[in-house]
Amino acid sequence: MVQENLKKLVRPGVFELIKYISEDTDKKLAVSTSASKKEVEIILGGLGIKDKFEVIVCGDEVKKGKPDPETYLKVSETTKIKPDTCLVFEDTSIGLQAATSAGMHCFSVPNKYTQKQDFSRADFVVSDLTPNAKIVL
Repeated sequence: MVQENLKKLVRPGVFELIKYISEDTDKKLAVSTSASKKEVEIILGGLGIKDKFEVIVCGDEVKKGKPDPETYLKVSETTKIKPDTCLVFEDTSIGLQAATSAGMHCFSVPNKYTQKQDFSRADFVVSDLTPNAKIVL
């Protein structure tokens, strides 16, 4: 029941993008979130996608949360991937600030609650994560 209800909250294109990156490319997937480890376990575990991510850095595992870049830098350090070769997908301006402060490239994908936030620092702002996504900024 939890899994089905969670799936209803996932934005269009997310599962397909995760599947493509994890199965059809040599790229690594990671999560950098302000959420707690317990919340991430419930969400990613409930969606059945936790195993797709090589690294998961949660808000309760760092000293400073977003907009501080610590969570993103910890992902970079753990994966041994240089920040300037990372591509981040963010839906909040605070997350965008954290990603760009870490020296990472960022696609912003605002949601209905964050669409009025300032995403001017993003490399691109896209409407969604589907193949028909539109660049909006």
